[in-house]
Amino acid sequence: MPYIRKLSQSPKSHSHTHSKYRNSNKWQRFYGTKVWRDLREQKLMEQPLCEECLLFDRITPATDVHHKDKFGDYYPDEQMMWEKFLDWDNLESVCKQCHRKIHANK
Repeated sequence: MPYIRKLSQSPKSHSHTHSKYRNSNKWQRFYGTKVWRDLREQKLMEQPLCEECLLFDRITPATDVHHKDKFGDYYPDEQMMWEKFLDWDNLESVCKQCHRKIHANK
């Protein structure tokens, strides 16, 4: 498991790519942080195949990282949201098709 530093406060968003999240729902801003981009990249490097497809013996490259337990459910406790958001065990490498399917079923 990679080392993830404990956050005493929310990291600041410095991403121009994800600037749309800054003025959006509070939980969406999380995706604009460097700590998320680094964690996401590390997850995809460590598990480059879709974990959902593997359950059915299909080999598909993963393109997304899914939060199995929605961190937004912990609102308004921002510290708990950050803990769930950055929890390595809460992440799953998935392909776009499986990611869409997961969210369609919720």
